[in-house]
Amino acid sequence: MRFSMDQFAIGEVANAKTGGAAIISGSVAWFIQTMYNAEIGDMRYYVALAFLIIIALDWLTGIAASFKDGTLSSEYGINGILRTIFVICFPALARFLDNALGTTEVLFYGVTGGLMFHYWQSVTANAYRAGWDKWIPKWLMNLVASEIESKIARATKRKGENP
Repeated sequence: MRFSMDQFAIGEVANAKTGGAAIISGSVAWFIQTMYNAEIGDMRYYVALAFLIIIALDWLTGIAASFKDGTLSSEYGINGILRTIFVICFPALARFLDNALGTTEVLFYGVTGGLMFHYWQSVTANAYRAGWDKWIPKWLMNLVASEIESKIARATKRKGENP
């Protein structure tokens, strides 16, 4: 391979793909640092990042399930966006309360862990509704059976309301 300065052209390094990824990753890091007072390398940072990832997985599986059962609705989606913003604020509030009460991150980890468990159940139930159940262990589906039944019932009701 021949060395050339063309290999170092700015267009090869900074383009729409890499720029978009940089903007998204930088925005996520800034959001976590601002909302949860967590620096990269700090345990709170990784817990907050895992929390945001599981929320993204919930959205992904929920959209896939809605496509499959024909219940995709912009009204329901808009309410989901508002609900997600509301929920994302809970760990931040818990972190502020930890600071005010002098507790050592007890509220932050308790609230975030509880929310992550809830979202994990939702992701599993949505994946089941999307038809991805062959990749979910049976014991896990049994663990979240009530969430699966609830989501199926809610989707059936929504489908009946919007034929």
